Amino acid sequence: KRNSITIAVLWILLSVISFFWYSRQNKEIDVVQEKHKKLAKQLDGSLEIVQALEKVEQEHNQLRYAWEESPKKIIGADEPSFSLYYLNWIIQEYDIPLDFDFVLNSINEDGDITTFRFTLTGEGSYYNIYRLIMYLTENPLLYQIESYHFSRHKEKPDELTFKLQICGFSSNRKWENEKNFNFESIEPVAATAKFYDSFKSLRRVQPKRSSNMFSKKIAKKKEKKKPVDDGLLDVEKASLQAVANGQVYLKDKSGKIIKLKVGDKVHLGRLEGINSRNNEIEFKITEEGTTKKVILGLGYKK
Repeated sequence: KRNSITIAVLWILLSVISFFWYSRQNKEIDVVQEKHKKLAKQLDGSLEIVQALEKVEQEHNQLRYAWEESPKKIIGADEPSFSLYYLNWIIQEYDIPLDFDFVLNSINEDGDITTFRFTLTGEGSYYNIYRLIMYLTENPLLYQIESYHFSRHKEKPDELTFKLQICGFSSNRKWENEKNFNFESIEPVAATAKFYDSFKSLRRVQPKRSSNMFSKKIAKKKEKKKPVDDGLLDVEKASLQAVANGQVYLKDKSGKIIKLKVGDKVHLGRLEGINSRNNEIEFKITEEGTTKKVILGLGYKK
């Protein structure tokens, strides 16, 4: 009996201990199963995210490839100073002797793209005007010529006056902005041969015959006009638009863009210096015996 009672007590103790151990392990199993369910849901969600990311990466790679292979590019640049610099780069790079004035007409921001329109007016030979348009068309930066007008120069029969309405574009996407465009990446365009100028006069100038072969023509010297400041830029009423390639572009009170370099005269003075790093220029103005310094920056005057 004593052995039976001892065995029964041990069995009961083992049963109680087993019950509590089983209950504890069962709770832990329930916790693990709950964590497993949560992790399974997270895994399913992660797989969906991975699939979505793979589609996005595939589309991005296709767009990136199309962008790199595109013949035209839109970059994020500071306008209008970049366009002025770009036009001057074309003229210097391809040796195009053209003079022009630059007038910014409007800037419109629409989502990721800013559209700006400007007018180029100037004079030059038909061949050089054609070359400017050709390089502007062939080079990879996107510009659109909206309208143009040519007419024969009144004083120079071999030259034309031109007016070009041009539309440019700038990207506002911060992650794709390319402000420092590498001009060395532009592949050289094959030079075109000279062609017939359709604006050239068909009339041949006949030499004038003198009635007396031995008569001498006396050329009358023209009286030199005294230099005056009329028509020169009034610095006090001008605003700086751009600093590019050792030259500056200012807008006068009438809205006309005027190009100057160091030493050029202005009303009552001259341009003394250009600070390209700070986009500032310095004038010395002498008025009624007093000389003063005027500093213009982009959007301000000192």
